[in-house]
Amino acid sequence: MSKVEQLVESISAINGITKLVIASRDGTIVSKQGVKGDQFGNLILFVGMSTEQMRTLMGFNGPNYVVMNQSGGEKLVVLNGPKFILGIEIGSTVSPTMIIDSIKPVLNRISTT
Repeated sequence: MSKVEQLVESISAINGITKLVIASRDGTIVSKQGVKGDQFGNLILFVGMSTEQMRTLMGFNGPNYVVMNQSGGEKLVVLNGPKFILGIEIGSTVSPTMIIDSIKPVLNRISTT
């Protein structure tokens, strides 16, 4: 099983995630679930790459993730890992902190193996 497949499998087991995009650090979308077209993936890449540029230009060690609230209450979470940028949409009643705490170790482990 590839690293991306392991990551998708681990994340798919978490309740409350409605959309998922995984992109490599070069901007290539390598997996998506619950997503049609390119708009969601492009947004994930824009936020992830912008966060990386901000970190580099400003000398920040964070942020490692960004949470955005949508008008319907859903949340968009973008996590920057060592090898992947991960974007998920979660339901309005789901805690982003709980999701991030569940995903971050998996993202880091898969990125370093």
